[in-house]
Amino acid sequence: MSTRLKFTDSIVLNADEIVALQSLANFTEIYTTGSDFDEGNPQNYFRLNVGSGEGPALKAAIEKALTSAPSGRVIKVPASSADYTIASFDFITDF
Repeated sequence: MSTRLKFTDSIVLNADEIVALQSLANFTEIYTTGSDFDEGNPQNYFRLNVGSGEGPALKAAIEKALTSAPSGRVIKVPASSADYTIASFDFITDF
């Protein structure tokens, strides 16, 4: 059974496919097995946009959730906490 990472009722990702996370001030990018790196630039990835300066806090919350929960379950990462609030969810592609 796969592990699901649940951010909101409408944002649920397959955690088993996550290969890397990158965070900047206003967002966290989630790279999966479907991500492609063309000349070092990522394509086909997810971006969770957050408030100003909150990207690192969201990345830390995702990492904590992934390392603290057993597989085969739904892991909840709340959309809002004292450290970040998810504003929007995008899929980025160059194709």
